[in-house]
Formats: sequence, structure tokens, C-alpha cells
Amino acid sequence: MTSRRKFMHDMTLGSIGVHLPWSMIIQEKIPDSSSLLRVKGVLPVAVITDVCSLVFCMPEIDNLTRIAVTQDLSLRLPGNKACMANFGIRRNVELEHVVTNLLKTRENAKSQSRLALIFGALVYRILQEKMLAVYQQFSEDQDQMLAVQNAYLLTALTGTSDFPNAENMEQMIRELGPRSAERIHTFIADLDDASGWLKRMVDYRVSYTKSASEYARLFTSSNPALQKKYVTAVNLHDPADPILQHTKRFQMSARVLPQEIMDSVNGDNESIYGQVVAAGVGEVLTVDKFIQGEISSL
Repeated sequence: MTSRRKFMHDMTLGSIGVHLPWSMIIQEKIPDSSSLLRVKGVLPVAVITDVCSLVFCMPEIDNLTRIAVTQDLSLRLPGNKACMANFGIRRNVELEHVVTNLLKTRENAKSQSRLALIFGALVYRILQEKMLAVYQQFSEDQDQMLAVQNAYLLTALTGTSDFPNAENMEQMIRELGPRSAERIHTFIADLDDASGWLKRMVDYRVSYTKSASEYARLFTSSNPALQKKYVTAVNLHDPADPILQHTKRFQMSARVLPQEIMDSVNGDNESIYGQVVAAGVGEVLTVDKFIQGEISSL
């Protein structure tokens, strides 16, 4: 698997520049997207990585599941968009149908990649539910919240605070924005409403440019009061959570026993991050049981 420390440092610095409302650009292709919470920044990247790392440690999972959780992270992250597109909201029938069809071509690389996407969608849905109250609480200053939470998580998860200065960070964000938007357009090309798509793109660029400077300043500055407000007070992340003790051990290449993982899944995980990882592991393992025929429905 990809080195967690290197990936989180490199990939996450990139992801902070992509704190955009995706549906602003592709809203015509996503029905009811306005009713779904878009959790942005480091958090989706990190929790999906941790869930798949712990599932990988389980020796009795199906080989299809093992392949899916070791796929390149970019294949799992589109699960965010799948969840926004209403996948998993009406979970039982749709998920069961999708996985059943996938099993018919389980040796196909596309089927393996699609299962990775499904796992990403399931974890992202849990994250949406857990973060809803936080986003509602700070509805007027979400960019500030995101910058502070990103800086905290990147430091806590990688053990480094070696960030660019504010000027360089702003420049990086400005450069990453157009690249990210360009990728979205190829992901779902809006051929039916090209002019509308272009207008939304222009509106996004204006908004993005205005916020880049302030975002970079918040990300690179240390403000204990803001960290207390956006991280500590909402209990975003607690390394003392049992499940996060195991993600840390995995990161350090230490042995993680399957029973210990299961005990921590059912353990007293207090933080939002810990609860999402624990629930995500449980969801993925439930799908794995269905794949192996141990349960007949999801």
C-alpha cells in the first residue's frame, strides 16, 4: 500500500486547494445534490485511507475486497461523488443490487475498481451524517473551519507541520483550482448545457480567487482559539480513541491483530473521526460478508 505518511503529506496539501462546492459545477448531473452535505478537505481522504488500511489487516476477507481496499486511493475517492449522486442514500436495495451484479464479473478490473468506489461512497455517507451538525453549527464560516481543521489533521496524522508560507500556499491553491475543476469536467462532461457549465465555472473561479488568500493565511497560522473552536469543542479527532490507536500502529508498520480491530470497532470511540473509521470498517466488512455469501442481504 502507499506510504501513509508520504501520501498524506503530498496528497493532502493538494486537497486543501480543492475546498469547492462540487455541485456548483456539475449540479445538472446530480439530482437532489443541494440536500446533501459536501464534506471537504483532508477529512474524507484520511478516513477512507484508515478504513481501508484496517480492513486490509483482516485475514478472512474475500480477495475481491482485498483488491478493492488496496486500489489506488484515487479510485476510492470518486466514491464521494457517487454518494453525492444519491448512491447509498436508499441503501438496502440499491447497494445489494449493485454488488450482486458486480460479482458476476469479479475478475474484471473495472468491477474491482467499482467496488473500491462503493467502499468510498459508504464511508463518505457515514462522514456526512457525523459532520452534518458541525457544518450546520458553523454555516457562516465554513471556509475558516475547513482551513483550521485541515491544518490540525495534516499535522496530527502525518506528524509534520512543515507547511509552505502563506504566500506560497495561496499560489499553490490558485494553481490547483483550475486543474481540479478541469478533472471534474472530464469526469461528467455536461454536453447538454455547455454554456451553463461555463457560467458556473466562471462563478466558481471568482469565488475561489477571493477565498484563496484568506484560506492560505488561516491554514499556515497558529491560532489556539480557532483550533479549540473548530477541533476540540466539536471533538473532531482524538488519537486516544481505540480504533485510532490501531491506525497509528498500521502507519508505523506494527502488527495489528484482527480481533483487536474488531474490539476497537465496537469500543468507546468518542471523536467524530474515530466513530467514522469504526463505522466505516463495519460497513465494509458487512459488504464483504455479503460477497462471501455469509449473509443474504445488506
